[in-house]
Amino acid sequence: YMPAITLSTDQPKKIKSAGDVFITGTDTSAGKTFISALLLDYFNQLGMSTIGLKPLASGCIKREGFLQNEDALILMEKA
Repeated sequence: YMPAITLSTDQPKKIKSAGDVFITGTDTSAGKTFISALLLDYFNQLGMSTIGLKPLASGCIKREGFLQNEDALILMEKA
């Protein structure tokens, strides 16, 4: 679960595209999804088109006949 996040956009820095940002980490619970969700919210508030990707996921659960990962669902919701 990720709470709604509102960030100040008073003086945003110019980023050409969401493709300029890549989040990586080497440990579970390092905060990758949390930081990614913050950035997606921020870029969306700036009016940018965003997409959050989690190309590999572990810890999936079966819901409605499909394997789903909580982090991937959070990124989909925030994008």
